[in-house]
Amino acid sequence: MFSRPAIARLVVASGILASSLAVAVPAAHAKSGDVRKTVTCSKGSRATLKIGARDGVIETEFEVDSNVVGQRWSNTITDNGTTVFSGARKTTAPSGSFTIETRPA
Repeated sequence: MFSRPAIARLVVASGILASSLAVAVPAAHAKSGDVRKTVTCSKGSRATLKIGARDGVIETEFEVDSNVVGQRWSNTITDNGTTVFSGARKTTAPSGSFTIETRPA
């Protein structure tokens, strides 16, 4: 799947982006103001983290696209050290992907 350094870079980027958005993005900002970070592993799987302000909170969307249906992925999303999502997801047809959305307080 992904190398540990690639995931570490994605997690660090998410923390930096979330901190930046909390200060710089107004609550009513449109989707065009979202910040995205995508990483690709050597086997072609791709993970995208999108962060944006929605209704006064920062919404995160994490998507994995492996183009392989039925893969099980363990996922943990944290916000400043607090776990906001932890669980497993499977890639589904037709695209071999899944999405996790969170809206931490």
